[in-house]
Amino acid sequence: MRTDEGGRFSRAMTRFLEQQCVIGAEYSIADEQLFAHFKAFWIQAPERFDHLALLGQFRVELVERGFHAEPGGKWPHWLGLTTREQDNQRHREEREKRRMKKKKALRSFPTKGWF
Repeated sequence: MRTDEGGRFSRAMTRFLEQQCVIGAEYSIADEQLFAHFKAFWIQAPERFDHLALLGQFRVELVERGFHAEPGGKWPHWLGLTTREQDNQRHREEREKRRMKKKKALRSFPTKGWF
């Protein structure tokens, strides 16, 4: 890859991580999912160019930025980040679990004999 293309790719990757991802030790995401989000982002990126090894360069950029992947065959699992979409889904599921737990607790609360 030429130097100017490398810089353009790196800038797009920075924007992708800032705009589309959440970074933190508690997160992880399958490479296949993360790359699908990046590919959709890349298609719309102003820095976009025809890249023959998009997946490979994507993985190299992540490693160069300090991310690690658990081996998983063809599609590893990245540690320390996820997409904002996945994070939002996780929070919705956690809120729903808390709501259901509270609802269950209220149903089992004795209401007779307290007064």
